[in-house]
Amino acid sequence: GIVASSFDLLAVLDTTSVRLQVEGYTSATVSFTLKQKVHDPETGVASYGEPLDLSTYITSIKIGSTTLSAAQLQAGTIELPLSVLEDDGAYITFPVITMTVKTGSAFEASNLLYSNYQVTVSVSLFNEDDPIISSYASNFVIYTNAKVVPDFIVR
Repeated sequence: GIVASSFDLLAVLDTTSVRLQVEGYTSATVSFTLKQKVHDPETGVASYGEPLDLSTYITSIKIGSTTLSAAQLQAGTIELPLSVLEDDGAYITFPVITMTVKTGSAFEASNLLYSNYQVTVSVSLFNEDDPIISSYASNFVIYTNAKVVPDFIVR
């Protein structure tokens, strides 16, 4: 059966309004956070809970042609060489990020819960060891890990 599902993300940082602050950046990072949607039984309100261990739910993350090591996946952050960024003076484009998440038998074997999951991807530029605050950008994708029970499908 199916054990994993993949999707691609693209990060583009619009630097037109902060170009002077980001000029001369020396490195860039990409960080990942995974959260599961949970319902509070007392209030009935649904929200995304505490960050989860990426390596439990995600089998691999590839940024451009580089696959994150187990340690990088565990840490959730990777520093990128400047050579992989495309900078046209207005926009800085990061390499395509391909994520492969557990599903199907691999998901069930790990006793994980079918639910909605939110993956937040954050990018930032650095000048030496100091983050350039105006360069920080973050967005997220939500995916659903669900099991279809064909017995309930009416034809």
